[in-house]
Amino acid sequence: MNQRTRLVLLLALWLAFALRLHQLGSQSLWYDETVSLTLARAPLGELLAHTGRDIHPPGYYLLLAAWLQLLPATPAPEFVSAFFSLVAGMLLLPLTFILGRHARLPIAVAAGAVILQALSPFHVWYSQEVRMYTLAAALGLLAAWNLRRTLPAHAAAGASPRRSPARAWLYYGLAAAAGLYTLYYFVFLLLTINLLLIATRAGRGQHLPWRPWLLTHLALLLAYAPWLPLAWRQITNPPVPPWRSFTPPLPLLRESLLALGFGQALPSTLASLGLGIVALLLLAALAGTAHGGLRPLRRQDAAPAPAVPWLLAYTFLPVAIIYLVSVLRTPLYHVRYVFTYAPPFTLLLALGLVNLWRWRVRGGRILAVLACAGLLVLSTLSLQRAWRDPDFRADDHRAAVRFLADRWRPGDLILVNAGYAYTALLTYWDQPIAWRGRLTDFTPAAAASLIGANGAIILQTGSVDGPASLGWGDPAADFYAMPAASMVSRLQALAAAAPRLWHYRIYDTVTDPAGRVRNALTDWRLFEDDVFSGEANLRVQGFWSRQIAVDRTAARWQVGNWLQVAGVMQAAPVLTAGQTISASLTLQRAADQPGQALALSLRLLDQAGEVWAQADEPVGGNQRDLRSVEAGEILPLPLRLAIPPGTAPGAYRLAVIPYDPASGQPLTTDAGAASLPLGDLTIVARAQPTQRPALADFGPLALVTASSPATIISPGDAIPLEILWQAGQAPVRPSLADLADLVNLVVVVQLLAADDRVAASLEAQPLAGRYPTSQWLAGELVRDRYALHTPHDLPGGVYRLVVGIQRADDSQRLRTPCGMLPWTTCDFTVIKNVEVRP
Repeated sequence: MNQRTRLVLLLALWLAFALRLHQLGSQSLWYDETVSLTLARAPLGELLAHTGRDIHPPGYYLLLAAWLQLLPATPAPEFVSAFFSLVAGMLLLPLTFILGRHARLPIAVAAGAVILQALSPFHVWYSQEVRMYTLAAALGLLAAWNLRRTLPAHAAAGASPRRSPARAWLYYGLAAAAGLYTLYYFVFLLLTINLLLIATRAGRGQHLPWRPWLLTHLALLLAYAPWLPLAWRQITNPPVPPWRSFTPPLPLLRESLLALGFGQALPSTLASLGLGIVALLLLAALAGTAHGGLRPLRRQDAAPAPAVPWLLAYTFLPVAIIYLVSVLRTPLYHVRYVFTYAPPFTLLLALGLVNLWRWRVRGGRILAVLACAGLLVLSTLSLQRAWRDPDFRADDHRAAVRFLADRWRPGDLILVNAGYAYTALLTYWDQPIAWRGRLTDFTPAAAASLIGANGAIILQTGSVDGPASLGWGDPAADFYAMPAASMVSRLQALAAAAPRLWHYRIYDTVTDPAGRVRNALTDWRLFEDDVFSGEANLRVQGFWSRQIAVDRTAARWQVGNWLQVAGVMQAAPVLTAGQTISASLTLQRAADQPGQALALSLRLLDQAGEVWAQADEPVGGNQRDLRSVEAGEILPLPLRLAIPPGTAPGAYRLAVIPYDPASGQPLTTDAGAASLPLGDLTIVARAQPTQRPALADFGPLALVTASSPATIISPGDAIPLEILWQAGQAPVRPSLADLADLVNLVVVVQLLAADDRVAASLEAQPLAGRYPTSQWLAGELVRDRYALHTPHDLPGGVYRLVVGIQRADDSQRLRTPCGMLPWTTCDFTVIKNVEVRP
């Protein structure tokens, strides 16, 4: 290999890496990918048990789990998990080059295949998917290469006469075993490459070395023996619903060729052109080889083995076997499985280009240039469409689950239909889960004990009146038959127990083609229906119960002459910052009175009436609100409010304010009150781990966050400032004596001019002295608010808003590290710049 070829290959690898890295992890994981991540995060025993009931073996999931353990925790699981597929996809390029050289193809062909593979939308697509296909394809190339290395030296360039084939048999066996544990469809490739080995030896008048061949495959059988019964059961009696339909031969061939050449996003208007380019290059590869268009790599080499038939068989013989099994047994074909056999196809395309270029007939080079340009242009169009066209976006489970999590409240039910899509919830759900299981297993007794718990209740549906063989009858299987009668009766019973139900709906046309679950939900009232991007029509629907009753202990109010409100606080009387407060409200529109749009604001108020936490939400959704319900209907509306970290200990009250969402004006009760009190509660102190990084560390106090909305002000304006403090850490829970340094600390807020002149200053104890620092626990977070009033004659200009700490007894300022050098300290930290305009 000369220097120019090395440079071309290096640039091709960098191009491949850049294309595969582009937008990696930017989209949501779709269902299959959430299965991968859920299993990789599961304990080992659960992972093996689940894959024993699933449609793929455990090898990929085990490797993905190890990969995730090696990398630091990240809030972006899409990128980290997909990068594992990217690594395997990058390995395909050098392995394809090696296989091409071993098949005695010219170096121009092998290098050209690497370039085409770098640009291939098919390869880029699956290198960005959190599934096992790039890994299976790489293991297939390793197995095929090592099996070819067992040929005598004169039958395969790259095999040395001095090299024993024993090592090649060993590596082949390891790659084959790993492939079988990665993908069941790998067996079709193993069958193909072994048939090719026998055909190659027979064509050269050589006998198959039966002894090492039998020993290797016996060892392979022993290695796979623990999983073989499960694999056989999966093949002969699949536990999943029949979601694949039979694909006739011509559409199968057309889809496979287009995917191999240009991926799965080529516009249909260009499909014929793409097929023409692929057919031209395949014919050129065959014709050039048949007429001796390729020269041997080295003069001492014998005539090359028939590379083109071998490469064609590698790609298409497994697909033909899949088609045959689909005809005789059950539909198996899907274009994604073709990718396992795809890498050598780029060698065929590159060979066709080289043969056209070397064709001695006039016009051969023009055809080669046109074909090459067509490959590049159509591949670019396919890539752009795959990345940008909404029709090719993954089902947006990330947005759907976040939408659901924002609207879910304690006491709500979540119905996942089809039930096996629960992995999407587990991947993106950030709320506690109180119970998850089959809808028909959620008994009224369980409902009575769990409804209202601070955790989601996730109910999964099966295939309505499906065959009993689904999931092999295993009670832990994700795929199972669900009697329609049991489903209907259970949903009816739950309508009396739960105020609301959320319907997470995807693939239900597979598990419930007659729509019986959707029909059963007519006993509920739909108020929300949102569709999310992706090909599966993923949607989240919200339902009100028709059988809700008003809590007898609830306080009641009359808002105007048209609305009755009842509410009760569902929270412990003593809480800590970071916990969640729940409230249960019911609304009822009075008879003969028109309704109007309404929103509610749940607020946490201190004794002075200042708001420290607030959560607003409209009543109803995009399908129904108070204007569209019947008079007299009772609507449930559970609310929740998170107590922000740093909320100071003390007595608070919880209140709800009904208001007009269009104008923001509160709606008063018949007594003239705008705030409806729900109850009193107490917040107690709580130590927390150190928040890092802090804005400033003054020793006994650390400034964690500070924010002010003021950017441009006028002289005389007040500058609001909110600060989150944290007391210094201690190895054990301290006494007040241990925190002597915190006694009599005063916060200093100042506005400094460019020459460090103090233009405005405020000195105050935190929380106006209501919660002195001497009472803070080690590690406790405390949120505080200040208002720095500026002089009316303040000159215009840009000022710095700064915060410091000083002792009350001697006004000594505490210092914090600042500047580039570790020993440099300041007695303040800058929060932001504020411009004053007279």
